[in-house]
Amino acid sequence: MPSTRREILKRAAAAGTVSLAALEPLTSAAAASSIPMIDTHQHLWDGESLRIAWLKDPGAAKVAGRHNMADYLREAKGLGIVKTIYMEVDADEDQQMREAQFVISTCKGGKTPMRKGVVSGRPNSPGFLKYAAALKDSEYIKGFRQILHPPNRPRGLCLQPQFVKSIQQLGEWGKSYDICIRPGELADGYKLADLCPNTSFILDHCGNGEANWGGKGPEFQAWKDGISEFALRMNVSCKLSGVIKTCKDTPNKAAQLRPLVDHVIDAFGPDRVIWASDWPVCEFTASLKEWVDVAHALTSDLPSADRKKIFHDNAVKFYRV
Repeated sequence: MPSTRREILKRAAAAGTVSLAALEPLTSAAAASSIPMIDTHQHLWDGESLRIAWLKDPGAAKVAGRHNMADYLREAKGLGIVKTIYMEVDADEDQQMREAQFVISTCKGGKTPMRKGVVSGRPNSPGFLKYAAALKDSEYIKGFRQILHPPNRPRGLCLQPQFVKSIQQLGEWGKSYDICIRPGELADGYKLADLCPNTSFILDHCGNGEANWGGKGPEFQAWKDGISEFALRMNVSCKLSGVIKTCKDTPNKAAQLRPLVDHVIDAFGPDRVIWASDWPVCEFTASLKEWVDVAHALTSDLPSADRKKIFHDNAVKFYRV
């Protein structure tokens, strides 16, 4: 069954209320001149500055090498990316302040497009609030994240009393929290959002939906229902990121991702969806340029004003950049 969004846009185009030109696909080269982009999920590592245990896993070999700002800028050339937001890299816990200091010094230096960062934290740790308090007044630290889907992180972690208390405090400080959770556990995430109504959240990677579901089956339906529930929480936005990694390595990645992305945009609306690269993790299946092209193809049926919201304007509002 066609998505509601696409049907509405087709009828609007036929009625003349949306121009056909606004629905034409854009390549990254064409978009660079018409839609400025803010990359809100830029990872960086050089193999020396931070200890990152997961990069030593055999499964991470494809992205374990150096990925620093110079590498990113080379990959991003000509794509229209005008600003970036650093995203924490799940470094070892004793490396967290070092990571935060890197973000602050890089942003303060003003020599790169990096404007702010979301840094690592362990909200269920008794030391988290002291660590976060040391960063609460920094204009360059927008928020915090702990990835919740590694095998050593149990289901329900984000609903533990200390975790909830920590996230509530982040809201009092004007800091956000990125929810990165297993797709089968989305209910844990939106329960956390309910418990922390004064905290702003980003749901990373389209709730970690998977392209290989093919838009059908019980796993897809459970994910779809979870996304719809998440979208009812007005303190949550959703990041259009990460899902490219779940694609088969074939040229039809936009078609593979269409069921996921259409539902995210239908559920959250164009005012609460924010694009991001997840570079270099996207390189498991796609270059930065290919992901940008796929993202433009997936949003090509939206009016140009809505595309600009997803790729730029929503990030400006959320991150205040």
